[in-house]
Amino acid sequence: MPGSGCVFYGGYTKRIICSLLAVWVSISFFSSCSNNQDKSGQMVSTPRYDSLLEYAAFIYDKGDTVKSLHFMDSTRTLYDRANSLDWIKYYEHHRDFYANRLKDYHMALVYTDSMFMVIEKNHLEHVLTSQFAHMNYAKGDILFTLGDYDNAYEYYFKAKAITRETKDTCGMAYYSYRIGMVLYKQLRYREATNYFKMSIDESKHCPKDFVYFYRDQEVLDNIGLAFTKLNMNDSAINYFGEALSYLDDNSGKYQPYKEVRYGMAKGVIYGNMGTAYFSLGNYALAKKWFKMSVQINSQRGYDLLDAQYTKIKLANVYLKENKPDSAYVLLQEVRNVLNTVHDADAEMRWNNMMWLYSEHVHDDKNSISYLVRYNAISDSLASNNEAVKQIDLDSRVNYTEKEYQIKLLKNSNELRGAYLVIAVLVTLTAILIILFVFQNLIKSKQNIIRLAQLNDDVKEQKSKLERALKALEISANEKDRILRAVAHDVRSPVNSIHALTDLILADEDKVTEEQKEYLKMIKDACYSTLDLSKEILEAASSIKAENLEKEWFDLNALLKSNIELLRIKAAEKKQKIYFSVIDGKKDIFGDKNKIARVIINLVNNAIKFSPSGGEIEVSLQEKNDTYRVSIKDNGIGIPEDMKNKIFDMFTDAKRPGTGGEKPFGLGLSICKHIVDAHNGRIWCDSVVNKGTTFHVSLPKDEVSE
Repeated sequence: MPGSGCVFYGGYTKRIICSLLAVWVSISFFSSCSNNQDKSGQMVSTPRYDSLLEYAAFIYDKGDTVKSLHFMDSTRTLYDRANSLDWIKYYEHHRDFYANRLKDYHMALVYTDSMFMVIEKNHLEHVLTSQFAHMNYAKGDILFTLGDYDNAYEYYFKAKAITRETKDTCGMAYYSYRIGMVLYKQLRYREATNYFKMSIDESKHCPKDFVYFYRDQEVLDNIGLAFTKLNMNDSAINYFGEALSYLDDNSGKYQPYKEVRYGMAKGVIYGNMGTAYFSLGNYALAKKWFKMSVQINSQRGYDLLDAQYTKIKLANVYLKENKPDSAYVLLQEVRNVLNTVHDADAEMRWNNMMWLYSEHVHDDKNSISYLVRYNAISDSLASNNEAVKQIDLDSRVNYTEKEYQIKLLKNSNELRGAYLVIAVLVTLTAILIILFVFQNLIKSKQNIIRLAQLNDDVKEQKSKLERALKALEISANEKDRILRAVAHDVRSPVNSIHALTDLILADEDKVTEEQKEYLKMIKDACYSTLDLSKEILEAASSIKAENLEKEWFDLNALLKSNIELLRIKAAEKKQKIYFSVIDGKKDIFGDKNKIARVIINLVNNAIKFSPSGGEIEVSLQEKNDTYRVSIKDNGIGIPEDMKNKIFDMFTDAKRPGTGGEKPFGLGLSICKHIVDAHNGRIWCDSVVNKGTTFHVSLPKDEVSE
């Protein structure tokens, strides 16, 4: 490795090797960097910039992390001929430094966003797929650490989608590893081990470069940690031993300057091994492993913070052995380090151990102060962990899996074959329609007018039907039957027009641009009419108490699952949905699917009528014998003259959404019918241009007679 002599040799030899390194780097800078693709046409990085990164990595892995960063900063002006991949690697080096060494996650996020900027500016999402997937994983990790869990999952799922589309099982190993880490933080240790093991299986056939090797030993160590938390210490010791053997068996396969990384990994595993023996009550072996861990990670450039954790554990062993003086010496060493390296978890552990020490030596005065500080830090960290526990990981994973299966189905050969059969069946009709369009363009315009008239006729029929129903005082069942008949009869011709229009558009070479515009206008009108008929059919369905399929269900869980599904739709308008959770199960007796329909309709309305970047708040409150669900937005609001009409079927109190979404005025009517059938109440509070809050009150134990 260039530059290794500058580290391992001294005196005259050192000066000679350093001089040769300088000449070698200088030559590489003046070499051509125009060849940015390999023989297969894939983008590759420029050799001279790879040389800089390799030297920076060499310094970094030897423990001179700050020197490594300064070296890379000093080379920035030399990146005048760098390609996109060179810049991505440059920013990646800085991101690793700030995230893994300084724990400055905000600066790490800045450099991660710089990598995304390079990808998006040059439209390389489908070129550098592997790098793009890892960038999404990395940003998800940083956001998760910063507590932005919703956005973190978005990036995890983007990375997963990329790796699955490219059939990159190595990339899937990263996803399984991250899900395992989330489950570990949620204290779901047994489930975490399953994902860790899955990650190892998925990476078995990956190229065993240092990155994959190092991560695999970390996964083995994490499995051991999970078993320690499950009080299965014998299993934990086996996995720690397997991780150490894996390190020893592969230590000679990589560059010698990786010795610091080897040492750090061993030091961490030694400390975890000591923890397992401590839990088994074997203090002699625990002390042995703790001392080995401290000896390694206390060295310059190693994992200094892990060494402090282990010293605190070792101090606990000394207290168990009734050696308070030895424990105190270690704890003071830790204090000196924590005065310069700030870490909340280490501070909590230190104060806890100082409290135990003070109790041991009967120092009641200081004992209380250490206990107070320990509890304060512990409560703060517990509140952060509670936010992680609230994440419904199973729903998120299941949703993405279903979404992926749907995508595969749409892209399958069987589906394309089905389309082909349909295409053959309608070929003759399509030919006649194409001839008709080409013979007389004016008739296409007439079709548009005719379709518009059809929409007007439907509206007029609705109006006449309402007047006729009122005049004749026919039953509600008869009214529903007529509505369904009208809506159903409208869908058939509109579906035919829509399908034929698609067939015409498919033959692009025979359709002029002007004709395409007319045909697209026909399709838009078809979509509008089909949506309207769908709303009419749903409104016509008889919603009565005796028709409800009632059961006991958890209203809290129902709200959570449906809101998670709606977050994606809100994200399309850059909106955020916040949900105030009530602890525990909140059982209610009712029709689960109908209540879900009410929630979805109201949240969809909030999304539709809120501006881009808006916020939507969903809350659940317990009021004596009822539950109240409230959906609050900061949208356009409802004028006073419309408030008494919004729940009417076929109301004229309807407006387009902030994104141009078309209204039909039936959604709130459906909600009211469902709530009324449950003996509940629905109402709203609204101020124009400030927002609207819809309230739904439902009895806990609704038994209609």
